[in-house]
Amino acid sequence: MSEHTRLQCRFVLCDVKNWEISDVNGYDIFEPTVSLELEGKNAFEPFGISGVEHPVIMHSLESFLRETLGLIQKVSSQPIGEHRYWLLGTGFGFRLVRMGNNLDIHVEVDGHWGPVQTVTNWPQSKEVGRVTVREWVQGIVTLASELLALFRRLSPGGYSSLKDLESETQTLRDWLDSYD
Repeated sequence: MSEHTRLQCRFVLCDVKNWEISDVNGYDIFEPTVSLELEGKNAFEPFGISGVEHPVIMHSLESFLRETLGLIQKVSSQPIGEHRYWLLGTGFGFRLVRMGNNLDIHVEVDGHWGPVQTVTNWPQSKEVGRVTVREWVQGIVTLASELLALFRRLSPGGYSSLKDLESETQTLRDWLDSYD
């Protein structure tokens, strides 16, 4: 993919603290602010926030990769499906409703699962956009690649423990290559 190609679905990391990543417990304590852009629009704006603060992002990524691997396995055999992605340690997540190769993306807010920042009415769910399965998978792969690169650079000694995440990310890359 050209670096000039704008992703229709892109996770954005902010407030990245390098010391969290390089810490011996970096995998467990790295908590950047995360937002999701769909066609250039921030999916969290309807809730009055720019992103989700303090998700335990590496554990969330583990879950995201597993869910995405399940999504690509089901896309050809089950025309309709639902997939959930939760930003662990927070009260925010995504519910994806799949119809064929399209995903309607809903942001869910539920204070029973964790902090909801300034959102006062919960639980609630808002549809924030639609992407293709391919666009969503590309967004997950890009997020995983960015996080893995940060750990390779800032915590090279601990990177060997991330091999499973790299393998799952490569499986998704291979699926994207075969999808073209």
